[in-house]
Amino acid sequence: MKKNKILFICTGNTCRSPMAEAIANAKFCEAGMSDEYQAVSAGLFVPFNERASEYAVEVCLSHGLDLTRHFSKQLTDAEFDNAYMVLAMTNAHKTELLKKYGDFRQKVFTIYEIVAIIDKVHNMANYDVTDPYGCEIEAYEMTYALLDNLIEKIVIHLKGG
Repeated sequence: MKKNKILFICTGNTCRSPMAEAIANAKFCEAGMSDEYQAVSAGLFVPFNERASEYAVEVCLSHGLDLTRHFSKQLTDAEFDNAYMVLAMTNAHKTELLKKYGDFRQKVFTIYEIVAIIDKVHNMANYDVTDPYGCEIEAYEMTYALLDNLIEKIVIHLKGG
């Protein structure tokens, strides 16, 4: 059975999107949905493959998730084409995606936008997930908590809840 791929997008694929990928895959597993859904991630501007940021790895490990084998990757046309849904971390990322993939706008959202649609709370549709890169570990912890909360709502919705 072909899995529905949820593609998380950020800038460099070293912090936000790999954290979101790990969180979503763990939640799909916990919800018994891992046969149907798989999270993947990529970046819009990845000059070379590098490991997930040290603090992203540390924060994920503190929640039982392992990013130690993650290497950043540039978004490819094939990855975009194979995605069931594309969730950008910011409105700027979404704008970049739509410049290139405008014919597929029905599957491109920011992560806040999709949760705003699910929750019918449209005043949060323009929010962004701030990049913690270069900040202290507390910023990564806040990013993790935010992503965990948003992704929980997405998983519940996909499960039919």
